[in-house]
Amino acid sequence: MEDIYGAMKTFFNAELPFVLVTVLEKSGSAPREAGTKMIVKQDGSIVGTIGGGILEALSIRHALTCFDSDRCEIRSFSLSNKDASSIGMICGGDIKALFERFGPETLTRNAAVKSAIEMDDDFILVTDVTEVEPGIVDGTKVMISKKSILKNSTESVLDFFKTLQNTIDQAVFEIRSFESGMLGIRDYLIDPHRNQEHLCILGGGHVALEIAALSKGLGFYTTIVDDREDFANTTRFPNAEEVRVIKEYSNLLSEIYIHSNSYVVIVTRGHAFDKEVLAQMLRTNAKYIGMIGSRTKRDEIYAKLLNEGFTQADIDRVHCPIGLTIYAQTPAEIAVSIAAELILERRRPQND
Repeated sequence: MEDIYGAMKTFFNAELPFVLVTVLEKSGSAPREAGTKMIVKQDGSIVGTIGGGILEALSIRHALTCFDSDRCEIRSFSLSNKDASSIGMICGGDIKALFERFGPETLTRNAAVKSAIEMDDDFILVTDVTEVEPGIVDGTKVMISKKSILKNSTESVLDFFKTLQNTIDQAVFEIRSFESGMLGIRDYLIDPHRNQEHLCILGGGHVALEIAALSKGLGFYTTIVDDREDFANTTRFPNAEEVRVIKEYSNLLSEIYIHSNSYVVIVTRGHAFDKEVLAQMLRTNAKYIGMIGSRTKRDEIYAKLLNEGFTQADIDRVHCPIGLTIYAQTPAEIAVSIAAELILERRRPQND
């Protein structure tokens, strides 16, 4: 994903209006996951993407109608199986998206986002998406960091925000309902953003153990994910900030939050879940995606993904075999080669 918040800062400084489109839900072959964002400018051009194709075109068309109003809207768009097949897709899909107009007139809404843009730390943007009339939501925004909450609110809602603040490292993209006393039940979109570099190691085996031993010293916020409690626990990974035991690898993005400053290392046991995991990671805007494995195994997985509708551009994002070529053999040596590639990706010049 392009730097959405950097673009927003530019538009704010130039006092140019824009519409921010955020995917709330997706199903079927809709290409991008919940949390994906796109900016639509008044001339119809965009920054970022929610996956291209008809669903994106429909979203852009609707966004252009939002420039005439300050209202926040939620809209759903569908692509039938018949329509999908007519353009060469395997099946249809659906997305539900939030449309928010920003500009010189939307001062209250701008304040939380402007504050977030200046943050060096992790933060959560909270949007009140309680429906006030069909398709129209409240739209009030709150910025929560580990140090502050930018919001004037009733005490009952403030308690909810403080709870989010205390669990900011575990926050995931979701809509959560909250009973706020005199205001009744409110629906809040929780949208976490990590400015801190996040290393997500999928698999808790020997190589993962060695990578985690290095990552803390390199400054990564490290998360270990495995479906085996014996391999994913704080005793085994004392230096990891998070250790998560999942039921299965098929629905990872409901368990972990991958963002534009995430580095993903796929080292599942025996490569049994590599394809399933890689398919999900390619639907994120992760900065780095690496997968362990031989070239033969890699080519087999790539062929299957291409048959399922992924593009060559998607495949080109993947570092596989993972790590720099140092002829590593042991888990510790492999971890060094992977850590070196993470550093290379981190330090690589922008125009390289």
